[in-house]
Amino acid sequence: VNFSLCYDLLKSIPKISTLDFNGLTKFLIKYQSRNVSDALNQIQMSAGNATDLQTIDLCVRLYENTLYNTDHILKALAAKKYFNVNIYITGLDANMGTCREELVVMKPRLEVLITRNKVITNLSSIILCILECYLAKEKAYC
Repeated sequence: VNFSLCYDLLKSIPKISTLDFNGLTKFLIKYQSRNVSDALNQIQMSAGNATDLQTIDLCVRLYENTLYNTDHILKALAAKKYFNVNIYITGLDANMGTCREELVVMKPRLEVLITRNKVITNLSSIILCILECYLAKEKAYC
């Protein structure tokens, strides 16, 4: 878990301190979704300047898939199906990793997208930590 991101996020949004773990997880999922949406817009705007349109297309599809799954993640969380939330977040993390692997070798490098991608991945780690350590009945990794 990126503790500096966690601290900065928790410090910057006062209402977070009033949330229980389920509410915090819901907030972070929605926050992550906004970051994915913003990154998707950046990727689409970068298409005109990029030389590797296959990478752009791949990342667009992965980010769109991630946005599509946000409602499923929130429904699973509301139903306390934490295993399903874990599966969706792990898949999201894999999508981000695949895109990042392509972005880092693309010329010219799109550092803003790589950085945003890392933030989204770090948010996944925070969400998974809350799921595993505070919401799930079995605490296998804590």
